[in-house]
Amino acid sequence: MSDLPTVRDFAGTSGVHLVVWCKACRHQETVAFAKLAEAGKGDAPVAQLRFRCTVCRSRLTDYVVEGTHLGLKGKR
Repeated sequence: MSDLPTVRDFAGTSGVHLVVWCKACRHQETVAFAKLAEAGKGDAPVAQLRFRCTVCRSRLTDYVVEGTHLGLKGKR
């Protein structure tokens, strides 16, 4: 078991989301953790998530977790 925070750790936290951007075409999108959990990625560590651009289909993407309150006690 990993000590890395998972999608499920953030899914119930309001105001916390991922901002994903494409390095190829510069498209940017906000992704809710609840949507990722519904898509079956609830147990995936956030650090291991991979995305594909919805505009140009490139896998050259990066992301950051944003929010006003992360709510992860003991997982720093």
